[in-house]
Amino acid sequence: MPRDGSSCIRAVVRVRPLLPSEISRGEEACCEVKDATNLLIRSAEAGKWRQYTFDACLPSDRTQKQVFQESGVINLLDAAIDGYAGT
Repeated sequence: MPRDGSSCIRAVVRVRPLLPSEISRGEEACCEVKDATNLLIRSAEAGKWRQYTFDACLPSDRTQKQVFQESGVINLLDAAIDGYAGT
């Protein structure tokens, strides 16, 4: 079992930064992190934005280490090493 005593499923989304090739083509991001739990995604119709809620939303400025820490992956790996199933 995870060290913090929880065993619930968490939905975490990470927004990646645009690639240099995408920037050079003039492409724009289609999603943005509104706050710690809400993500905005631009729909195809007239640039309207739709909001989705997750347990955590990680913006594109997060490092890989921060993503592992904030998403709970480290706890999942620790539990797997202790012999618990983790997916």
